[in-house]
Amino acid sequence: MMKRLSSDAVERILRAVGPKIKPIQISSPNEPPVLDLDLLYSLHESIEYYYGAVQRRSDKKKLDRIRRLKAISKAAGRLEDLLKPDDDWEWAQDSEHEFLLGRISDLRSKVESEIDDLKHKIEWGDDADDIGMGKSRDLTDALRTRSPFEWLVGSYLPETFRKCF
Repeated sequence: MMKRLSSDAVERILRAVGPKIKPIQISSPNEPPVLDLDLLYSLHESIEYYYGAVQRRSDKKKLDRIRRLKAISKAAGRLEDLLKPDDDWEWAQDSEHEFLLGRISDLRSKVESEIDDLKHKIEWGDDADDIGMGKSRDLTDALRTRSPFEWLVGSYLPETFRKCF
């Protein structure tokens, strides 16, 4: 949930930064504000960086997914063991039975592959394939030094301010 700033809070911020700062140009009180395109682009970029920092902040979702996939793999292994034919099972030679065993084996392979992918992303970062493993891990480590909000107000928005005002 995002908190909204009251008009008093905005006025206090504007008083603190000084009268020469005008982030929005208003032609008349009845018209909507006209924002500079560079400012809009920069704000959009800042928000994207913020959400990137939020995503890199924790691997909890990936770890939870790994736990669930391991439980699925374990259950599939038990089912596969139960379905393995004994010498007395004539129906086990049926093609549907072999098909089912093959599908369970495929499921386990896919689950193990996904677990490996998630472990890779935890170790190297989600975008390691795009920007390189070392750079992705360094970026993840750097972003975890502060909260995403601290990055937003301490780095991204000040850079927007410098570029646009």
